[in-house]
This record gives sequence, structure tokens and C-alpha cells, in this order.
Amino acid sequence: PISGNTAAITVSTPLTLTGDLEILGGAITYNGTGVTSTGAASDLLVTASGAFTGPAPFNFGGKISITAASYTGTGALTSAGVDGIAVTTTAGNLTTGATLLANTSTTAPLVLKSTGSILVNNNLTSTGGPITLWSDSDATADGAIQTATAATVNSNGGNITLSGGTDLATGYAKASTAVLSGAAGTGYVAVHVMGAINAGGGDITLRGQDNTAIGGGGYTAAVELEKSGSLKTTTGNINIEGILGNALTGAGNRDGVVVGYAGTATTGSNVVSTTTGSISIKGSAASLNNALGYGVYFGATAVSTTTGPITVEALGSAQSIYDLRDVGADISSTSGAILVKTGTLGGRAMFELATAKFTSNGSVTLDVLTPTFTLLELAGTGTKIIEPPTGANSFGGTVSTANITISSASSALTIGSSTNTSAVTLGKATSIAGPITVYGGDVTNSTNLTATTSTGSIAISANGLFTNSAAISSAGGNQSTTIKAEKAVLTGSITSGTGITQVTGYSSGRTIDMGLTGATTSTLALTNTELGTITAGTIRVGDSTSGTITVSASITIATAKSATLALRTAGNVTATNSAIITATNLGIAAGGTISLGGNNGVTGNLAIVAGGAA
Repeated sequence: PISGNTAAITVSTPLTLTGDLEILGGAITYNGTGVTSTGAASDLLVTASGAFTGPAPFNFGGKISITAASYTGTGALTSAGVDGIAVTTTAGNLTTGATLLANTSTTAPLVLKSTGSILVNNNLTSTGGPITLWSDSDATADGAIQTATAATVNSNGGNITLSGGTDLATGYAKASTAVLSGAAGTGYVAVHVMGAINAGGGDITLRGQDNTAIGGGGYTAAVELEKSGSLKTTTGNINIEGILGNALTGAGNRDGVVVGYAGTATTGSNVVSTTTGSISIKGSAASLNNALGYGVYFGATAVSTTTGPITVEALGSAQSIYDLRDVGADISSTSGAILVKTGTLGGRAMFELATAKFTSNGSVTLDVLTPTFTLLELAGTGTKIIEPPTGANSFGGTVSTANITISSASSALTIGSSTNTSAVTLGKATSIAGPITVYGGDVTNSTNLTATTSTGSIAISANGLFTNSAAISSAGGNQSTTIKAEKAVLTGSITSGTGITQVTGYSSGRTIDMGLTGATTSTLALTNTELGTITAGTIRVGDSTSGTITVSASITIATAKSATLALRTAGNVTATNSAIITATNLGIAAGGTISLGGNNGVTGNLAIVAGGAA
């Protein structure tokens, strides 16, 4: 091998050979029609202490290895060898000006590695080997990655990785002034995909971070996929991660991940898809305690898998305007689970301007702290869950379903968590083919709520006031409806068919007054009129943990409303004001005493159990 030469080299003569070619120099410029080596294992080895430039193509039967301070070659590189193509820059950017093709071996890699930025302007293709774009490889300054709109990256089954730092698995490409954000002009991106990336059955990984030292009036993003771009694989997984630092320069927004904002979509673009693999999209602004720091932005992009799960993790700081902003994305998994989660510092999730749609026959879970639902559709037959994220006991504010369309084929619906104390408003007519569970502080139901199947029970827990002014029904499957509330105002209807409707206090020991008018702070008040809004096989008031049940005004349960009235309490059952109970069948189970005076009317069966009887 030759060594020691640092003089500039310029070549313009075409060359055909059967063996290896090694070039060592300072700045190297290769012009003309290039070099073809017909040897089955012939290699090209170029080492330049200066820049490598020139339009000459290279076609070799073995590997192609080019190392230079910077690279702006505009000639095609073609390798038929098992070692593929490696282009490395040590002191500047790497810019492709023609196609790079590892065209024979199914394992041959294609590696572009730079201490600076990597700008891909033409197609990169392997026939099964991995394709790696590795920027800021020394992790000392910056180094971004950009694929142009006209550039296709196609591995035909190999993994495709766009990352940076000293370790591709844990490091990140870093935003640079060499790569502008899509629609900003004065913002910068670490990983900027404007063209198609297709891994066949391989994995796709994008990892980027912003650069706290640069910025402008436009938005800066750690990772941006434009509408003209796409990420596609069949059996592989797709992983996108963009993180922000703890400071910023300029007045523009900072986004962890931006998908589908800038650019122009064409047929087959604006897509993130795999058939059987998983999709993970994570954007974090948690370290940037500034209102300009955002986690994840979605435009009207299609994100899909057939059997794999989809996870979107959007993390903001306490100052962030949003952790997640979804402006019309269509996110779907035919049978896999979909999980969307915010952080607990700000936790703001905005679904607005265009309908955001999540579809799964597995499950759709929104773990969001402070959501704003302006336009949202939850489709598919799977369970639907809207709850606070892990680490938060409650939502960060009132949650309303008024602008959420939920598939009537959904197998279950849960809103809130058992520790939620924030208000929940059920503001849009909803029918579910399974159980419905709601947890909140004050819970308001103002539109019809229906569970339609043999598993379709309804359970509403309000540790404040429950208000019902519409129709609640679990009658389709004759299943139970359970209302647990500290206070209640019932003007709508509650129907359980032949099932049980139970109304009881939310907290253990909560007293109940049957006949008292008005929602008081010390007892659950239920008037005769309110109890008359219930139609069920059995109307049950109280449970085994309830406090004393007082009957302060006469209660009449018409047979057409229910054949049985059941009272349950750990305390006493006591009538006052000469109040009586009239029902077809009456059952009372009390941990204390039972005292009902007057002429109570029971035309059917009477069952009484009093634990405090003398």
C-alpha cells in the first residue's frame, strides 16, 4: 500500500482494470468517465487528507471505501462486493451527488459516516444489507442528516439507520445550519427526511437532537418527516426519537418530532407504515423548560401497522404549550394496541383543526394529562381508554367528550382512572358494544350513553356531583348500571332492562337520604322523582359500605319501573317524617337497625336482614 502522500491529485483519464485501485493524497478530484474494475473482488480504497470532489463514477466488483476531509462527489458508486460501500468524512460534510448502489451481495452494507452533516441528494440502494447514515460521529460540534425529496433510500430488507454521535444506538444526529427545517427558512433540523425510505423487511431508526447553539425565527426540530417523505417496511420495526436540550437560541419553536407539516404529499408519500412490525414515535421537550418547547407534532399523516403496536410518547415541560399536537393524523393498527401518552409536567395534548383518527381492533389508549379534544375519532372494535398518564392521579383539568366520535363497535370504553378527581363531561351521544366505565370528580352526562351487548354494563364513579340529564342505558344486554357519587342530580333516564341499577355514595360511609331535595355536601340525596327516572329489574340504593340510609319522604317504585327495591347499608335504615316505602318487592340489608314506621306497601316479597337487631 502507498502511504505518506498529501499532495493534491486530479485525474481525468478513464480507467478500466481487473484489480484493486488505491488512491492516497491531499485533496482529490476525479473527473471524466471514472473507473471500472471487472475483477470479482477488486476493491477501491481512497484516502484523502483534503476534500474529495469530482463527477467520475466508480464501479467495482469488491468494496468501495472513500475517506476524506469532506465529500462532494457527483459520480455514482457501485459495488458488487460483500463489504459494500463506505464513505467517511473526518473534517467536513458528506454530500452525495449521484446514486450509491451495493448491487449484488444480500448482506453488503452501505455506510455514510461524517463528523459533520450528511446530505443525500440521490438514491441509496442495497440488496439486503444495512444502510447507515451516521453524522456528528465525533460528537464534538454538530452534524445533521437530510434526504432530499428526489432521493430514495432502499435497503431491500436491511436495517436503515439515521443517527449520530459516538454510538449509533444511544447517540443522536445533531441539528446543523446545513439542514433547514421544512417551512421555516430560519430553523434547523437534526434528521430531515424529505424522500422515501423503504427497508423491505428491515427496521428503520431515526434519532435526532436539536442544537442549543443555533436557531432563528422558524421552528427547529430534532426529527422532521415532511409530507413528501415516507418510512416503509413490511416486517420491520420503525423507531423515531427526537429530543431537545435544556436551552435554546432564537425565537422559533423547538419540536422533538415533526411529522407531516411541511412539503407536498404525492401518491405513496406522507406515510409511516409497517405490516407486522411495531412503530414507536417519541419526542421530548422535557428538558427545555420554555413555552417554545414541544414534544410531537402530527399533520395529516398516515401511520399504520397491521398487527404491530403503535406507541406515541410526547413529553413537554411545565411551560410547554403542548406535549402533543395532532392536526389530522390517521393512526391505525388492525389488531395491535395503540398507546398515546404525554408527560406529567405539562401534559397538554391538542387534537384540533382537522380530525385526528385512531383505529384499532386491539385497543386505543390515550394517557394524556390535559387534553383538548376539538376533533377526534376513535375507530375500530377494540377497547378505548382515555386516562391520566402514569405518575398522575388525575387529569390536569376538565375532560369533555363533546368532540369525540367513538365507534359503536368498540368492545369497551373507560374514561378517567380510579384516582381521578377532575371533572368529566360526557357531551356526545355514545354507544359501546361492551362495558362503559367513567371516573371523575364532578361527572356530567348530557347526551345518551348506551351499552349494547351482553357484556355492556355501565359504571360511573363521581367523587363529587353526578348529573344526568340524558338517557343512560345498559338494557340492550340487561346488564347492570352502577352510579357511585357523593351527590347526584337525576333528571334524565337510567335503564338496565332486567338488570340492576345501583345508586350509592362514592366514599365508604357516605350517608343517603331518600326523599331529600337538593344536592347537599353531607349526604347523597335522592328524591322520589329522581328514583322514578330509573327502570331496572332491581333498583338498589346503597351498598355494604354505605352509611345510614334515611327515608325522609315517601318513596313509591312503580311496578313498571322496577319489581324490586333493595336498600343496602353498613349502618341503619330509618324513616322520618312519617315517610313510607311502596314497592312490589322490598329487600333491606343493614349492618345496624331498621326502623320503618307507617303503612309501608309491599305487595310481593319482603326480605329484611338487620345486623343491629336486638
